Amino acid sequence: MTEWVLLVLTGVLGVRGFLGGGQFIIDPSGDLVGLSTAELSGSPFSDFLLPGLVLFVVLGLAPILVVVGLTRERRWAWWGVVGVSIALIGWILIEGWVVGFGERLQIPNSCGPSLCCRSRSHARYGIATSISDEPSRPSQ
Repeated sequence: MTEWVLLVLTGVLGVRGFLGGGQFIIDPSGDLVGLSTAELSGSPFSDFLLPGLVLFVVLGLAPILVVVGLTRERRWAWWGVVGVSIALIGWILIEGWVVGFGERLQIPNSCGPSLCCRSRSHARYGIATSISDEPSRPSQ
């Protein structure tokens, strides 16, 4: 069960990052998503192109690749989940610094990494080793 939650959360993150980043790449002014470049005042960015590229690749394509790896039971995919979780936490912290905390969806978005990392630790310590495995039971 835990692995399916991990797959869904990582997949949803990938789709959202892919679509959100794509919108910023198509329209770096932010008008397409209802944002203004005025929100970037005081930041090193003049428009949303660079954040859009990072969002598209790091929180869009990477999680989708990790989901593919998880479904094919590749060992590297578990480390990919940890990497994506760390990237998401970094994204949320930088977004909070640039546009302010509470302005967007930082709190709901930050729930994904904690669940993903928890899932990884369960798999690491033998509770589940792959998507298709049953959780291990203590021997009696």
